Amino acid sequence: MDVGHSICFNSLDRIQWLRTIIEGRTYANLAGNETICAELKIQKNGLRPEHITSLACLFEELINNGKHIYVEADKEVIQFLKEVLHFDDYWNKGTTFVNSSKASILNLWKVNGVEVDFHSKRIGKYFKQREFENKDITALSGSILEVYYNVVDHSNSSGNAVSFISYDDIAKKVNVSVCDFGRGIADSVKSVLPELTDAEAIRKAMEPRFTIRSESHNGGYGLDTIRSSCTEKDTLWIISNGTALVSMGDNERTIDIEPKFKGTLVFYSISLEYLPELEIEDEIIEL
Repeated sequence: MDVGHSICFNSLDRIQWLRTIIEGRTYANLAGNETICAELKIQKNGLRPEHITSLACLFEELINNGKHIYVEADKEVIQFLKEVLHFDDYWNKGTTFVNSSKASILNLWKVNGVEVDFHSKRIGKYFKQREFENKDITALSGSILEVYYNVVDHSNSSGNAVSFISYDDIAKKVNVSVCDFGRGIADSVKSVLPELTDAEAIRKAMEPRFTIRSESHNGGYGLDTIRSSCTEKDTLWIISNGTALVSMGDNERTIDIEPKFKGTLVFYSISLEYLPELEIEDEIIEL
């Protein structure tokens, strides 16, 4: 096979992985319909939602620019991408959602405005399975929905946005990631507050009730609702442009990203034990 360029993923460290994604995006604008090799020199057990959504967005961008992708990885990784996540179907069949073969995974969904409400029902159904059955997931589902509307209304991603949700039944945590290759939260906020730095813009976006109000969907609750749902043991990452903001409980830090990541990558975990129990009303029998 005649391969034009290779993108080598040799680390699952979040920042290093993101730098490889950024490097890979540079091949999208090259002339010609060459084949790009994605070398995944990593272990399947280390793959998390943020790796999967950013990789899917990279594939989307390369394919939309006429590139062909050849994946080189060990058997377990290839099997996971093809047989569990059904990666091929998203581009070969043009679908926006394919059911995963694992019950713990709510598979990739290509975020779009037409299907937001329908996908939110998928999320609700997914959360009602097994351990979620007696938990009140209203706030969790609502916060994810708000993030989707932020992507639809503000990202200008031209359809290149992906969501992925999974459940770790050992750690008892819900893991969520949403990635888009649009203008990014930082630039979106700076469109109305141009004096802010990337870090300041992301912090502004996390303030309660803050919204740039370009569309009617957003009430300014999304990112703040996610952060308030995370306990001191849970972590929220928001990456946009030149900054990664990491929030854990009341603690917050920023990491500089160079080169800049054009778009937004949000991922977080919620401990199931901290979700409130559903209130069961006593049944009333009229005689």
